[in-house]
Amino acid sequence: MQPLNQLVNLLKPPEVFSWQTLILLGSLSWLLFLAAVYTDAEPSTVDLLVTVSWLLTTAGGGCLVYTFLKPPRYFSWQTVILLGLFSWLTSVLAAVVNAAGFTVNLLGIFSLLFFTIGVGWALSKHPIKVFGVSIGPWITGAILCAFIFTPWVGNNIVPAVVSWPLVSVLIAATPHFLTWNLTFKVPLPPIRQNLILLLLLNLLFSSWIEFSFLIQNWLDDYPSLIMDDFGQSGFVYVLPTGNGRFSQGEILLDTAGSKVKDTLNEMPWPDLERWLLNADDRITPIGNEARERLMALAEQDFWELRTDVDGGASDSSDSYNLKLQAFWLGPASKPEGYYLEKACQITQKLQPIADAEGNEAPSTNQIVEYSTPLAHVECDLGVSDMQWINPS
Repeated sequence: MQPLNQLVNLLKPPEVFSWQTLILLGSLSWLLFLAAVYTDAEPSTVDLLVTVSWLLTTAGGGCLVYTFLKPPRYFSWQTVILLGLFSWLTSVLAAVVNAAGFTVNLLGIFSLLFFTIGVGWALSKHPIKVFGVSIGPWITGAILCAFIFTPWVGNNIVPAVVSWPLVSVLIAATPHFLTWNLTFKVPLPPIRQNLILLLLLNLLFSSWIEFSFLIQNWLDDYPSLIMDDFGQSGFVYVLPTGNGRFSQGEILLDTAGSKVKDTLNEMPWPDLERWLLNADDRITPIGNEARERLMALAEQDFWELRTDVDGGASDSSDSYNLKLQAFWLGPASKPEGYYLEKACQITQKLQPIADAEGNEAPSTNQIVEYSTPLAHVECDLGVSDMQWINPS
């Protein structure tokens, strides 16, 4: 409740005309704007409310910045922050007038440097505490990491975030080892103990953050890993979202199913039966071609396409049931892994032999003769659920 009471006391207007009044009026205007949007008010009313809200909030925020950043003396944290804002505005102006890149970058570096020093100085004078612990070093550390690594350029977001806890603990420990005169001092044993615990805790935070990025990289390279069961994992938790988990084995089976259908459809029945006798050998080139179409190519070596052929429900030779099975051979929570399955039904398609006049339709009392049966293939649209491989 103490932070809430501090916020209420901060926003309580000391007089009628103050920045607190402007911010409160601006907040009320934003609420009226949201209510107007929700109730489908007139567009002119909505535009008026958003304009008034923006003006009041901007004016109140400007007065707030002026109140807090008005330097009480030349050597103060307000002066340093104002120097940072001035350097940033100057760099923006230099970019607008197409100044040299070195000039723009130099002004930008000075703005971030002044801003980092000013924020760190301000938080040391007016610490922000959460559960009794000052979070100033972590705020300053975040700004310093943004200054050092520039995470918005390239792929520097990972080292910036991973090093943030370590940089923060370094900032928190510096005042205990250095004085304002830059002379070295040895902190007392209780302070050294707290600093060691703080360092170990932040090392743990950095390790967790690095591990989370590592897991995300694994899932980007091998998206089928998400199909596994993480119920017993002490590190990974799958958030319950509405989106179903997707395995690239489905792409493999869909591609292989289309290729098998194109290959076997309209094939003479004797040739089909010979093809099915060597189905595992015949499916190998089809599986190799299907793996080339996976979205994440890193998974190619972890998928194997196999077949299972039976004579259908009636156990007759005029129909076959060809099951295409995609086996996951990569890392899994069970050593044997899992597989997905797509079924294709193969039936005979009889064609009557044309009579002497070229008519395929038989005449009355005519004995119908049929040519060699052809194969008709139909594959299921979907793929079966994930099935764990039986060790036996």
